[in-house]
Amino acid sequence: MISIVKESAPHIRRKSSVTRMMLDVVIALLPVVIFSIVVYQWQAVKVLGISIITMILSEFVYVGLRNKMPNDGQKHTFKEKFEYAYKGHYTHANWIAPLVSALIFSMIMPANATWYACFIGSLAGIVIGKLVFGGLGNNIFNPAAVGMIVSKICFSSKYPEMKTNWFFDTVAGGTPLTDASNGIVNALNDYSILDLFIGKTGGTLGEACAALIIVGAIYLLIRRSCDFRAMLSYLLSFSSAIISKRWSFLS
Repeated sequence: MISIVKESAPHIRRKSSVTRMMLDVVIALLPVVIFSIVVYQWQAVKVLGISIITMILSEFVYVGLRNKMPNDGQKHTFKEKFEYAYKGHYTHANWIAPLVSALIFSMIMPANATWYACFIGSLAGIVIGKLVFGGLGNNIFNPAAVGMIVSKICFSSKYPEMKTNWFFDTVAGGTPLTDASNGIVNALNDYSILDLFIGKTGGTLGEACAALIIVGAIYLLIRRSCDFRAMLSYLLSFSSAIISKRWSFLS
């Protein structure tokens, strides 16, 4: 007889813990996070700060509500209720996981996003994209992606173009490939290969500098915290979509 066992993700086990793998993601994101702070300065700090605080606090409140002390007819102190809710239930994963989601959410947001767009987007991402499904390992959507979509739908008109005061002017708008009908050829007409590689182009906080994104990817591959086949399939799918768009545009 076949026995079916219900388990939460991840389904492929390895020696490293889930916490260690998420910490690897944080380390891999550090280059683009630092780049965004250097280029956009306090604008980036604002987006990062609001997103990180919102998601970590939301996870904290969720753990407390989920493990709330049942009513047994007796009076309990706040300390007793707090220890009952969090002792043994709130682990390192409960703050590292929302930290990862908050960093990713911040890196796919424009630097000049308003504080309420960051707050509502990050709150919607962690609650709708993760907590309503049962928390870590049970969510079917990426919290960062859900948050960005909500923020983009609700507040995209509040994102005026801005320029940095760093050693080059960068517009915090769409990337050179935003208009897929124009494709790579037109992007190369407007930007050099070096500009595209070092992030001397428009884009959100963390998507402009390809060099630093590649550095993070290499780190994850070395640490075996990601599978190269997933990266390869994504790149091939993206490339085929761009090529097909280009051919349809020419025709």
